[in-house]
Amino acid sequence: MRKAITMLVVMAFGVSLWADNVHAKKTKGSTELKKNAPIHRVNTDNNDRTQSYTIDMYDTFGDGWNGASLDLSVNGTVVIAGGTITTGDLASATFDVEVGDVITTTWTSGAWDSECYYLIYNDADVLVAEGGTDTDHPLELTHTVTPTHIGVWFSEWSEGASYNKYLEIYNGTDAEVDLTGLAYPSVGNAPSTPGEYEYWNTFPAGATVAPGEVYVLYHDQADPVIVAEGDHVYTYLSNGDDGICLVLGGTHTDTDADGSIDAGEMSGYTILDCVGDWNGDPGSGWEVAGTANGTQNNTIERKGTVTMGNAGDWPYSAGTNLFDSEWTVSANTFGGTDGAQDGDWGGLGTGVPTQVLGCTDATATNYDATATIDDGSCDFAPACETNDLLVTMTDSFDDSWNGNILTIGDNSLDGPPSGGSPSTASLCLDDGSYVVTCGGGSWGSEVSWVISNAATGEILLEGGAPYEGVLSLGVVEVLGCTDATALNYDADATFDDGSCLYAGETCDSALDFVAQGGALDGSASVTGSIESLGAHYFAFTLDQAWENVSISLEGSTFDTKLDLYDPGCGTLQATNDDNGGGGLWSLIQLADV
Repeated sequence: MRKAITMLVVMAFGVSLWADNVHAKKTKGSTELKKNAPIHRVNTDNNDRTQSYTIDMYDTFGDGWNGASLDLSVNGTVVIAGGTITTGDLASATFDVEVGDVITTTWTSGAWDSECYYLIYNDADVLVAEGGTDTDHPLELTHTVTPTHIGVWFSEWSEGASYNKYLEIYNGTDAEVDLTGLAYPSVGNAPSTPGEYEYWNTFPAGATVAPGEVYVLYHDQADPVIVAEGDHVYTYLSNGDDGICLVLGGTHTDTDADGSIDAGEMSGYTILDCVGDWNGDPGSGWEVAGTANGTQNNTIERKGTVTMGNAGDWPYSAGTNLFDSEWTVSANTFGGTDGAQDGDWGGLGTGVPTQVLGCTDATATNYDATATIDDGSCDFAPACETNDLLVTMTDSFDDSWNGNILTIGDNSLDGPPSGGSPSTASLCLDDGSYVVTCGGGSWGSEVSWVISNAATGEILLEGGAPYEGVLSLGVVEVLGCTDATALNYDADATFDDGSCLYAGETCDSALDFVAQGGALDGSASVTGSIESLGAHYFAFTLDQAWENVSISLEGSTFDTKLDLYDPGCGTLQATNDDNGGGGLWSLIQLADV
């Protein structure tokens, strides 16, 4: 006599119960990897031409380069042979280069080249070359080594009456910087060759600047306040209309053999930063932040958001208005003979910006008592009379929320911008309950948010991505399933919290496989029954006389998993998360049923 055996199968993320042996190709980016965050390396000896470069090799699927490799050469000599990832998602190597060296890579293909890419960093952790990241960056490359663009730049320029002038150079690295490998060439009037320096100015022997500090160039007959902060006398400081740049390195060719560095005799240097340009006299001064002659009888100060010099792009740095400029402008007005002044001198000799942009109107809701310049952001909207909420949004990698959206009722927030984490938003909501979701993008593990009472700071709700929940304000709602057709319908619930369950979603409500259109001989499948991130239970009865049974999923465009239980889900008989072929579908095979 044949004995019937009833079984339960849990099908997760699938679309069909019967399948052929179909393999799905792996997709680049299908495995979420930790983003590249290399250690901080700073080259503090600017006179040393040798630099240590790093190559970081990545595999987006996390299973190695599958036979692919690269050879990396410097000036035609292979320094990394057969570089590859044998297993996992990351491998790194270092190699030495000098300025002017040519780096080339040669690629040997493997089984899954689309998963492979690599990044090359200089000794200041600046990305200088990349291969395999997109169609514009193939897996083979050529790159010429240039001097490292170290983190020093002009932080403040002041041009006042008489000799009251100074120029600050800020060290934005975490180590002392030797300035003798740098220079500050300038143009005073009309250069013989527009765009080329007239005067090559160098720093004295032993000149250094500590991390987070400034080096001050000044006139020796300036006000005692300036002299007290000065580091090096430079008597040719501008009347506001000279162009001066901070440069690194360079090769001197003494064309006229006079022993001095004349115009046109230096080459191969890297421009780090400029105030003005070398194209000729602009008139009385350079326009800055929309202020005509902003560099004459004024102090211009770099904003605190600036983290690197302008590399010679003065128009971009100067900007056209208060908001797009890297600088703020304030007037210097000297009176009498005592050197008194009312300009911006709070920052002299320090690397801390003294100008703060914000709302300076005390009647505004966003008044900022620390602001020194009104940036037009004042908000005079009426105060919230119901629930005044503050939403604080954070990205742990500080590169934006990468497409994730936080939704609170009808309000949608896209998180902080790149480099602007954390950011905040204000909401004014009536009493009630609001569905809260967060997701829809990538790198969800970096996302976090907090909804708090703006007045008291009390945390009302917090989470990350993905997230689904409810924010209740004021009145107390009864949360539950409000759909009368659901298995867990709650007649007392006043707000649907998304917890409703339907037939096939629990073990004790399993769907009958045959009743749903399937056939136990494999001639018919149950199709279209599972959505991504969903799970359904199916029940069927096996004939004990059968020699074997194959249960599989077919046609899925997303990952799948199968669990096989005794009736009532008491004992797990078998499970499979993807078959052995590496595809998206799952397979369970039973022998001697």
